[in-house]
Amino acid sequence: MNKRIKQKLNSATQIQRLLLEPFLFEGMTAVDCTAGNGNDTLFLAEKAGAEGKVYGFDIQASAIEATRARLESSKHVACDITLILKGHEHLSEEISEAVDVIVYNLGYLPRHDKSITTMTPSTLESVKQAMDLIKQGGIITITAYPGHSEGERESDALVNFLKTIDQSKFNISKSEFINQANTPPVLFIIEKR
Repeated sequence: MNKRIKQKLNSATQIQRLLLEPFLFEGMTAVDCTAGNGNDTLFLAEKAGAEGKVYGFDIQASAIEATRARLESSKHVACDITLILKGHEHLSEEISEAVDVIVYNLGYLPRHDKSITTMTPSTLESVKQAMDLIKQGGIITITAYPGHSEGERESDALVNFLKTIDQSKFNISKSEFINQANTPPVLFIIEKR
């Protein structure tokens, strides 16, 4: 009997998790470049296991505290976790080791000040650093939100930058819903060959 997938594919973050699954393993080193409320940091930490390491970046102290609280409330986190109160453009200053998985969820912190958002110049700088840090066979996922003005600039700039990357070094794709209202998020997937 075939097992039916219970996961719905109605959001970029759900698709992101499904795409990440084959790249996640115990002992991995992972980075959440936009810790926010801690959802992705917790997801990565649970998958990394006791031998793994996870870094989480955010520019807002409230986001770092929310992430810390989410991690502390979980019974499934045993890995080494480092939370960093800095923008993701400081990746290479804070991380010197090669990384297996890097996740971005751009935009603003849900249910908080929408004027505090990721910005195009720092996002592009961060993605460039991430592409240097990622191991061969590793993956970077970026969820962008073109439904607000800075998110639209970020999404357009990412497309323009990522189109220039040598295909012999990276596989890069873009996934987006074409029948959803209100400018749905866009998911970029970058795999180092």
